[in-house]
Amino acid sequence: MSLAISLREMKDIELLTEKLGRPLSERNRIRVSKLRSFLEELLQKRWISSIDHSSSRKGASQRNKEAE
Repeated sequence: MSLAISLREMKDIELLTEKLGRPLSERNRIRVSKLRSFLEELLQKRWISSIDHSSSRKGASQRNKEAE
């Protein structure tokens, strides 16, 4: 894990601890880490999907213009 990700995760845990008013257990810290990984992966998949969708629309639009 990169230093930037580790630092961000530590800040997230600090924020959650502050909001909850109690420290997170090791089990909950692992859950935060897994949740972050899951959300990053989901975001990446959706971003790639939107790029693919956008380029296919542009391609179809270009083909329509050429057909005219």
